[in-house]
Amino acid sequence: GAPGAPPRLCYISVKGTAFLWHQVRCIAAVLFLVGLGREDPSVIDRLLDLAATPRKPQFEMAPDEPLLLWGSGFDPARVRFRLSGAARSQLEMHVAQCMQRHMMRAAVWAETWAHLRLGNNPDTDVTLPDAGGDVNVNGVDTGGGGNTTHGEGGGGAASASLDQISAVTAMSTVGSLAVGGNARASHVLLVHRATELTYEERRGQLAEKVGGAAGTGSSTYRATVEGFV
Repeated sequence: GAPGAPPRLCYISVKGTAFLWHQVRCIAAVLFLVGLGREDPSVIDRLLDLAATPRKPQFEMAPDEPLLLWGSGFDPARVRFRLSGAARSQLEMHVAQCMQRHMMRAAVWAETWAHLRLGNNPDTDVTLPDAGGDVNVNGVDTGGGGNTTHGEGGGGAASASLDQISAVTAMSTVGSLAVGGNARASHVLLVHRATELTYEERRGQLAEKVGGAAGTGSSTYRATVEGFV
């Protein structure tokens, strides 16, 4: 891809009959860690094996902003949705206004990105990203390239590699991932992390709290966390 093109976007499509609280964000977080090279793909099977991993490891979930409930399926014989013409018109207007605001913001950041990656060249002409996230630089569709790893910005300073940038943008919460040369070295594998209580342990803990008994499950959990820290 061409220098100055922003990182491309991808999406994860998850289908199911029902979802647990935060389930999709947890799935996305683990897939990000695998994609960034922090975890081996085999960790997926291990986490789904309740015999090998009876408790969920502690890790930060993927951000909630990109999460979207795209569709819901119901038996048409039981549930029918109706949308009046006036309501549809108002909805389309609302979506168009939101889309315009985000496209303008995206254009500003895309131009900033291109100038940073292309050495602040004042002659660089950058246009809006298209639906696929591609940016037109000097009349050429960049194709959204993600292979540019080094460049020079103002003052000849080395720019961040796309590996570092991918690590930051994959999980956008500040401080959620280490970046730089020691990022992988500082990562603690999921199988070595402290774990959360199981559903049965949470119920037992709640019953003990209500009954006024000593929280055995709670003390075990604190010891596990202290050992990890």
